[in-house]
Amino acid sequence: MDGWPYGFFTLLRFVVFVSTAYIAWMAYETQKEKWVWIFGFLAVLFNPFIVIHLNRGIWSFIDLVIGIFMIVSVFVLKLERKQSLN
Repeated sequence: MDGWPYGFFTLLRFVVFVSTAYIAWMAYETQKEKWVWIFGFLAVLFNPFIVIHLNRGIWSFIDLVIGIFMIVSVFVLKLERKQSLN
């Protein structure tokens, strides 16, 4: 991660913030309360306006865990949606 410019991380933080805020809003609209809380928390954690300062090692771990979580959540949300339509 040392090779990436600071602007890249700022842009990435903004993209994650917008994505998680949007998913939280969609979860709110569909009354999926646990997803509202989870993605709302992630939006706060990654917001680019009031930055939460942690050391690089902690952020690397958080980024890995959240990245895996977001990939898994796509499949879980699709499955939940499919089940609610039936």
